[in-house]
Amino acid sequence: MLSTRYISSLFTCAIAKIARFASLTLLLNIPFCVSYTYAQDTACGIIWHEPVVLMNDRGLPQIATEGNIVHLTWSSGYTKLPYMRSTTEGEQWSEVMELWNTPRSHASHHQIIPTSQSLYLFYQFVNDSTGKDYIQFIKSSNKGLSWNLPNQIFPEELSKNPVTINDDTIALGINYRPIPGYVILPVIASSTTGGNSWNFSTDTILGFVPVCALGSGALHVVMSATGIPLLSPEILYWKSTDLGFSWTKKMFLSSHDGAGSSIATVAAEGNNIIATWRDTKFGGCFSSLGCGIVSRRSDSGGEQWYDDQLLTEIQNGITSDVAIQGNIVASTWSGGNDVEYEVYARVSFDGGKTYCPVHHTGVPKTGDAKIAISPNAIHVVFSHAITLKMYYVRGEIVRTSVKEPIENIPSNIVLQQNYPNPFNPQTAISFKQSAVSKITIKIFDMFGKEVAILINNKQYEAGKYNVDWNAEEFASGMYFYRLTSVTNDGKQTILTQKMLLMK
Repeated sequence: MLSTRYISSLFTCAIAKIARFASLTLLLNIPFCVSYTYAQDTACGIIWHEPVVLMNDRGLPQIATEGNIVHLTWSSGYTKLPYMRSTTEGEQWSEVMELWNTPRSHASHHQIIPTSQSLYLFYQFVNDSTGKDYIQFIKSSNKGLSWNLPNQIFPEELSKNPVTINDDTIALGINYRPIPGYVILPVIASSTTGGNSWNFSTDTILGFVPVCALGSGALHVVMSATGIPLLSPEILYWKSTDLGFSWTKKMFLSSHDGAGSSIATVAAEGNNIIATWRDTKFGGCFSSLGCGIVSRRSDSGGEQWYDDQLLTEIQNGITSDVAIQGNIVASTWSGGNDVEYEVYARVSFDGGKTYCPVHHTGVPKTGDAKIAISPNAIHVVFSHAITLKMYYVRGEIVRTSVKEPIENIPSNIVLQQNYPNPFNPQTAISFKQSAVSKITIKIFDMFGKEVAILINNKQYEAGKYNVDWNAEEFASGMYFYRLTSVTNDGKQTILTQKMLLMK
């Protein structure tokens, strides 16, 4: 078989990948079962589904994942605290739960965070009668089915920023005015008791809007600060091993070149850290026209950082969000101009070293985008500036097949490679199952658009089955076929393979 390097020296990158795929399927034309590894190919390993409207409601959504469960909250009016979830990685969603409704008060700045033991929902609570602000949170011990009464953290603060939690340790950056009318102090509020008691950092942070992430034994903070020349902000990184009471590392993440950088966010898992921000050094400006969205990563717990990377195709970014899970890094941002702004997303499967092409959600006048990762999907939520509708986009992670003998991998269902492959114009798709289940098989093009349904929720007994697809009316190229199996006890399995139509 020809190596990738050899093929790439003869053809373009896209043709090389098609050729490599074709040689594999021709040489290994035997029955096999499928185990999975993350893929980055011509479709970049993701099927992006069409945006759907989850709610005709206000925006500012916040999203988080816990295994296959996706949790969602958002701003809804002023007196509600809404929550909904999906236990199928975003394919179906529960009804909305209103967790409280308090007269003469309102909640904002929602954020939802799951841990291995509890689910937290933080928000800023304002008593309209007194005008005082509080940070509060409620907690669920059964993955969002029921919630306890609110816990109050800190009165009379001005604003809070994203919360980070690792088991029972919680940290968040707040901007606090200890004396009315006097200077605002950025501090770190932290708890090592799951929120039962709180401490507040005393070491001064020379910046504003601290954003936190907890990694392996360390707190990582990014923030905007005034750089050189005056009034040209830059992005600072601070590291603490005692939750902000002292700092072991302080450095500029942005280039400190006077171009201006702001609105940073950060995510951490173990020793891997990803920070993103908007930066004018690639063009653009700090207005509705947007800037370049920049990413920078560390795989050493913040001790060393790699060079920054430009995520945007065009310099239209305004605000960004980032998530990390294992080797997958996902970023989203809203950007554009006053007329044509929308939400974009970009994903890396190698820890942020290289990125897939930018995905355009295609819904104009949308922003406030947030992103999360689950084992089999990327989740993006955002709101519409005019209609206030809340949109959701699901990116299904496609996995390449590794051929192994069927008897070596015990499985309730096997999706085999189509035959012939490459094909023109007809091919057969086979699957084998050991239990009764309802089967759906859909075809997607390389851009993630559904183009055909071969089987739609049809019940099959245990056994081996074939279904044909005639692609006479379709153009040459890479396609994906996805099988969804649901057993009588509700267990769902999703398998995806790719195939090549060559006319």
